[in-house]
Amino acid sequence: MATKLSPHLLKARVDAQAALSLRVGGLSWAQIGQRLGVCRQTAYRHGRRELAALNQATREEAAHLRDFELQRLDQLQAAHWEKALQGCASATDRILAIMTRRAKLLGLDAVAKIERAEPPDSEALIAKLAAALSEESDPCT
Repeated sequence: MATKLSPHLLKARVDAQAALSLRVGGLSWAQIGQRLGVCRQTAYRHGRRELAALNQATREEAAHLRDFELQRLDQLQAAHWEKALQGCASATDRILAIMTRRAKLLGLDAVAKIERAEPPDSEALIAKLAAALSEESDPCT
């Protein structure tokens, strides 16, 4: 079922598509604004809005494709599962390959990001150590 758009929203969508298309064609935002009869900032907002819509559509399409691929992997794993449990080495290898592919697809083996700790304040640390050393008695005296 098609969604009804008001004339204003329809024009905004057409302008957004035109702005992005013109930008891809190499025009500046000022030139795009002139062509569309709007200011440079509005042309930029139109282009960004269309790019955001395309990005969202791409993410949704990728999610559907990922789900479809996971279903295929489930079917393949089910086909080899019994033989793998019975000790068939080739079926076991196939199951492990399927599991590896699933882990990659889901990002399960991605490297964890480690936050970098800020280095200590060297000056304060040196001053603190110097103060501690000056308070101690010299064992050689």
